[in-house]
Amino acid sequence: MLGQTIGETFTASCQKTFLSQTYGGCMVPVGPNTVTGTLTTVTSASVFYSSARSEAADTFGAGTIQFTSGPNAGLKALAVKSFAAGVITTLEPFYYLPVAGNAYTLTRGCRKRMADCQARWNGATFNNIANFGGFPYIPAGSVYATVGQGGG
Repeated sequence: MLGQTIGETFTASCQKTFLSQTYGGCMVPVGPNTVTGTLTTVTSASVFYSSARSEAADTFGAGTIQFTSGPNAGLKALAVKSFAAGVITTLEPFYYLPVAGNAYTLTRGCRKRMADCQARWNGATFNNIANFGGFPYIPAGSVYATVGQGGG
C-alpha cells in the first residue's frame, strides 16, 4: 500500500505516551500530575473557568479533563487545547453543557518537545531527558535534497 509506514518513524517530537509507566512509555507518574476541582464559570461546552487553578499557563495544555459530576460524568476525558489563568479550553466540546459546580479531574499534558522532558517545565520537575523519544537533531529531508555549492 502506498503511504504505509514500515518500521520505525523518526521525528523531532517524542513518540512515547506521556504519563505511561509501561515499557516504552515516558515513565512520568500520573498521580502527582493530576488535580481535581470544580468549575466556577462556564462559557461554552468547550471553555470553562476554575478559580482553584493557579498553575502556570500551558501546564494542562495537551492534557485531559474528565468530569466526575454533572451531565458529563462518566463520559470519556477530552483533550485540553489550552490552559491559562484558570481558563480551560478543550479541542472539542463536551456532549452536554457543563455547569458551574461540576467536579473534574485534570491531567497535565505534554507537547512532546525535548524542552518538556528537561529539568523544569511549567512548575514540574521532570528531568526525564533520558526517556525522551524524539530525534530533534536529525536533519530534515530538505537538507539532503539541496544541490551542493562545490566548485570544479
